[in-house]
Amino acid sequence: MIAPASEINSLPPYALVLSLEYRPEDAERVLQISQHLAASHARHPDGYRFAAYTEDGGPVQKIHVLAPLRSPHETAERRNVLADDGRAQEALADLYGRLKNSESFIATYIPKLSNPFSGRRSGPTPYVYLISSKIKPGLTEEARASAAEAGRKIVAAHRQSEKGRNFVTYHSYSGTDDVFHVAVPFARRGELDEGVENHELLREAYGAEEAARLLDAVGRVSVKFVRRVAKYHPFISNIT
Repeated sequence: MIAPASEINSLPPYALVLSLEYRPEDAERVLQISQHLAASHARHPDGYRFAAYTEDGGPVQKIHVLAPLRSPHETAERRNVLADDGRAQEALADLYGRLKNSESFIATYIPKLSNPFSGRRSGPTPYVYLISSKIKPGLTEEARASAAEAGRKIVAAHRQSEKGRNFVTYHSYSGTDDVFHVAVPFARRGELDEGVENHELLREAYGAEEAARLLDAVGRVSVKFVRRVAKYHPFISNIT
């Protein structure tokens, strides 16, 4: 989960996430509508600041819109932000008329399970690797504690190694299942293939036996992993 503009540096405590799926034949039109809505938000004093990503490759066409929130109640305060913009309302209706599916939820940032960039960044990176892990229902506290320990050790291994990656982790706060979301930003497509896998870093940091135990602890609490690569689109974002 990545927040835009200056908020990307402080990593806001909450983020609003919209995932909009559309038909391939509607791609150009949907991007044009999204660009118009971004401009409308930019003109409005209470408009959202957000970053927009599209899934890069694969059969599914999706836009992911990520907006930083100061509180989980901020969405209600801004619900009517475009009410006085008739053209934006028309564009929004046109957009939803072309969607196959849409979902939204609020997520909360987890510092202990993140390894964000140190220092300040100028804005979103060109690509992001998104990982969503749905947690099995009815887990014991022992299983949750074991997985949390494994997560913290995975983060520590990335922080300690020169080969470690930067990433941020959010947990679904409302509107979806019990899911952890990890976002790994990267600058070019080939960079992801050059990355070091978790199990290699864990073996270096803790040894093969402990690495296997930690990965097993994470695997035992997860029922489904979803992985995707998304590309940042500045012309349908409002990060100024």
